[in-house]
Amino acid sequence: MTDDTMRLFRDSVQRCVVTSLLITSLATLAGCKPLQDEDRIESLQTQDPILTDATRWVRDVIPTLLPDSHDTPVDFHVLEYDSIQTVAGEDVFYTDGCKVLTRVLPRPTIVCNAHLFYEIEAVIRSFEHENNYFASDEHLFGLVQTVSNTPKKYLMSLRATPGNSSSTEEITQHIVSHMRLVMLYFVNHELGHIRQGYDDRQFISMFSQNQPLETRVVQAVVRMCKHAEEFDNYNFGLPGLEFYTDRAGDVRAIETTMRETTRIASSNADSWYLDEVIADSVAADMTVEYLSRLDRTNPTSVKEEQYIINANLFFVAVYYWYKDLYNFGRLACPLGIENSNSLIVCMMQDQKRYIQVASLFGDIHRFVLLRSYLAMGKILEARTDFFSLDWGNKTIWINQQELRLMSDQEARERLWLAGALQRYYLLAIMMDTAVKFTYLGCGSGWHQVIAKRRGAPQMFVMNFEPIDMVMNRLLEFP
Repeated sequence: MTDDTMRLFRDSVQRCVVTSLLITSLATLAGCKPLQDEDRIESLQTQDPILTDATRWVRDVIPTLLPDSHDTPVDFHVLEYDSIQTVAGEDVFYTDGCKVLTRVLPRPTIVCNAHLFYEIEAVIRSFEHENNYFASDEHLFGLVQTVSNTPKKYLMSLRATPGNSSSTEEITQHIVSHMRLVMLYFVNHELGHIRQGYDDRQFISMFSQNQPLETRVVQAVVRMCKHAEEFDNYNFGLPGLEFYTDRAGDVRAIETTMRETTRIASSNADSWYLDEVIADSVAADMTVEYLSRLDRTNPTSVKEEQYIINANLFFVAVYYWYKDLYNFGRLACPLGIENSNSLIVCMMQDQKRYIQVASLFGDIHRFVLLRSYLAMGKILEARTDFFSLDWGNKTIWINQQELRLMSDQEARERLWLAGALQRYYLLAIMMDTAVKFTYLGCGSGWHQVIAKRRGAPQMFVMNFEPIDMVMNRLLEFP
């Protein structure tokens, strides 16, 4: 802050103190904040040893990522609430995920909910341990139910379970690395918002099982067309169904008419969506910058950390996509969703499902799988030469014979790269179901017009690929 700004800040704090001593309610109405804000945020700090370690590490890294022109320190806190202390909306520091606050405290402050990281750590430990989650949709939905029911309790049971081949200390240190780097990525996104000068922006899951499903046709169509168009821009379109995203076609003409009825809201959502896209880009750029600096000081560890970051992006994306799908099924489908077949049945039963499924896609955030896919792509492109090679000269698979001729470190690095590339392309294949949702959701306004002309509703039977089919498609890659 400048001296003048600091003086103004101190004066405003003094006014708030005096006013609050007189009449607390008037102080609240005047927009004054009591001095105990800083004490309160300290009292909410998580005491969990792994999260505390990761938090301290991220705090040390933040200054190295800020531009030289940014002379105001940025604070970072991981806060732990219990259900008795607060509910969402009743505490300025509360968030289900992470958010940035630029006006509540003397310095820009990033806060995250500890329970977000408990859940993510449980997911990472589950995927890192020997498992068969990608054998079927049922296994992935089973993971969702196991972890999401009581994340912290389940995590504590995982922490207490000894490893099969590694010592508890080795496992803990490996998990600490994961948590440091996943926390850093979330913070990098919020640093993007600080650069933009925004306050109270949040990085959270798009779907809330505590909110009713979307029923507004206009809002659903506008939202889904935006996501469908972005999928199209990144070459995730559906062959034969290009007319859904053709701006000169009938589908988008109806969407344009609908958009006009919510012009201000749609314009704001578009603007905020772009802000989030920029923050995502900043997060990826800062991550690349972090890795580049580490490469100059510790080239031995940089490739492992690069692998861990990509693994985090993959694990979080897959888990939250299946979690959102599972909770959507609980609310929208009479029998829930157990696998792709039950999803097919649910979606064909009622055309309104393609309005309701808009709840899985954010008004102002990219789709979760796409966010991780793009971030992984940026990291891999900046840190490897894979994308510059011709397809005839590259592969995402391991050649065991070549591996045996490598040193232990070279072999590890080759395995890390292959693992990251396989997960990157697996996310791309997994995008199929979401793309189909957005295409038919975008066309819902047009579908209603067609149904009215026909005098009867249409039935849509869309095939959705199970995860085992996705895995088989991955095997087709060179």
